[in-house]
Amino acid sequence: LAALALRLEAAQPGLGLVVTFAKAPPALPPLPRGCPALAFAPEAPEAAAAALAAWRPSVVVLCGAALPPGLIHAAEQADVPVFLVDAGSSVSVAGGPALPGLQRALLRRLHRVLARDAEALRALRRAGVPPGRLEMAGPMAIRAHILPHNAAERDALAERMGTRPVWLAVAVPAAEEAAVLHAQQAAQKLAHRLLLILVPADAGRGAALAEAAAALGLRGGRRSEDAEPEDEDQIYIADTEGELGLWYRLAPVTFFGGTLGAGGGRDPVEAAGLGSAILHGPAIAPHDEIYARLAARDARLQVADTATLARAVVRLLAPERMARMAEGGWAVATEGSEVTDRVAGLLLQTLDAARD
Repeated sequence: LAALALRLEAAQPGLGLVVTFAKAPPALPPLPRGCPALAFAPEAPEAAAAALAAWRPSVVVLCGAALPPGLIHAAEQADVPVFLVDAGSSVSVAGGPALPGLQRALLRRLHRVLARDAEALRALRRAGVPPGRLEMAGPMAIRAHILPHNAAERDALAERMGTRPVWLAVAVPAAEEAAVLHAQQAAQKLAHRLLLILVPADAGRGAALAEAAAALGLRGGRRSEDAEPEDEDQIYIADTEGELGLWYRLAPVTFFGGTLGAGGGRDPVEAAGLGSAILHGPAIAPHDEIYARLAARDARLQVADTATLARAVVRLLAPERMARMAEGGWAVATEGSEVTDRVAGLLLQTLDAARD
């Protein structure tokens, strides 16, 4: 939905948008400027009617597997069309067990349903969506925001690093710092000129990380102190904010911190969309679906601990393997863009009709 909101705003600047979620996500994706993101569970008809009266939308867009009866009923009463987009095969009624026939009744009230694949199309047709309101659009884009970077800085650092093998560890929490440092220490025995760019989850950990790295015999500097990677350095601590777009573009392999067990972790599509192969641990929530898409394209590799992380880093530095994974990741990051454009076009047509 965030990718769709950005596409709508780009097509029609100033369009009023509100994004809601039933349960607060660990981290909100980028949204258009001025677009609020609100916790809202619209099962109760009164709450849904009050929200529609306050926001006065011209169209409501649902995304996900749960149909909110209160919101769909309130929208019908207010004569507001409701779209269900990126619909899978397992659509249910939100709020627990439903009355017999309620799911079918709700589906028949929807203005348009866009299924993500042929299986979903068949399931939704059997569930009661009228054929004239149902189409198979395909999976929508996962995200639409590419992290920015300073091109001149990227070129200067790339020239400085030359042909050295480089890997990146991002959003590394304090609980996983030692694992990443030991992985670099072990990987260096197989790739002697290997450089680790380490981005801590807390930029204030830079000094402590530098001490821990030095204790292991790993030489390096800190970005916050204006240091630049030297030929003899084994680690570069990127303890600044807002430069992930730069590091993803410099490193052909990225490990996502938090996935070894600390939990959370950043969206792996950030790196995949910029040509970096993906490494991660077993704790991939809340990005399970994205990692599944990456796995289907052989664009990510899961590790279990420090030893397997070190071996995986060296394996992925092989040019053919790295290029194949990067290509698969790029496909995942960009797939669905045409579908998102199609959905945005249908919504804009509906909005134009509402104005007329």
